[in-house]
Amino acid sequence: MTMSHRLILALMLVMFAWGCQPKETEVSPIPKAPAATTEGERMGDIMMQANHWDDALAQYEMAGAMGADQASVAFRKGFVYLSKQEWETALTYFEMAIAADSGMTLAYEGAGTASLEVGELDRAVAYFEEAVRLSP
Repeated sequence: MTMSHRLILALMLVMFAWGCQPKETEVSPIPKAPAATTEGERMGDIMMQANHWDDALAQYEMAGAMGADQASVAFRKGFVYLSKQEWETALTYFEMAIAADSGMTLAYEGAGTASLEVGELDRAVAYFEEAVRLSP
């Protein structure tokens, strides 16, 4: 199987996993972002939603310094850098999140997206495949 076929297959699997609509009695197949564990994370999330990326990063820094879950903080920072299109930095933070919590599905997806943007197709495929494997 060629690299482009593997990439297309991985992307299709991720899209399928995200597109499934659960019945009311089923558990949602869509992985959830980690819950905010501190007020700093919650404030950072608000700033992130308002596209105030530098303010969000400052809030996440404070949250990390105050004992917030390191995987959660790294994931959130990765998402900010992904939004800022700073792919290498985003990838670094998503990899930090994965190192701290190897079951964080969305961190693998973020790492896959950042890897695609920097042209590392093999790496992107591996991250997307792991995201699919971890999806409920």
